[in-house]
Amino acid sequence: MRLVNKLSLAFMIGTTAILAGNGYFRVRREVGLFRTDRVHDHDLIGRSLGASLQVVWRSEGQAAAMALIDAANAGESRIHFRWDWLDGPGAATDLHVDKLALVEMRPGSTITVIAPDGRGEDERFTYAPLVVGGGQHGALELSETLESERDYTRRTVYETMQTTGLLALVTALLSYVLGSFFVGGPVRA
Repeated sequence: MRLVNKLSLAFMIGTTAILAGNGYFRVRREVGLFRTDRVHDHDLIGRSLGASLQVVWRSEGQAAAMALIDAANAGESRIHFRWDWLDGPGAATDLHVDKLALVEMRPGSTITVIAPDGRGEDERFTYAPLVVGGGQHGALELSETLESERDYTRRTVYETMQTTGLLALVTALLSYVLGSFFVGGPVRA
């Protein structure tokens, strides 16, 4: 019977090691896909809202464009939108990317970075540069906390650990029962 216990333990350790390795790479892949998806969302929203902002600015003026940003903030709780001037009086001083790099970017493109916000917590910032009334440079800033990413990571790790533990336990039980029947029985006989 000690042989069956040793075999069961070996199967459990082997299965746990394989599942833990698989779980590690699965979590890394899932978190990477989550981040890529968020960056893609920011890019798409930044380019779309930026294009709309530019059309409204040209046709209805700056006040209507700022109202569009306010409306976007009212309808979205996860992402915050802000207008930043890049040149002239009132130019933003708290950007998380180089102003010159934004000015040199072509309109319709975006840049995304992760940087600390005013409270020191990391956030995802995306900038969509625009040229508006009179050739002034500005940028639409999108910001989002990383809390949803942290929650997703915790949930993925927890679920992976649950699955690994359950499969290791099932493997140990099956190997013990089958080992007792196929190995233990003949050895006793």
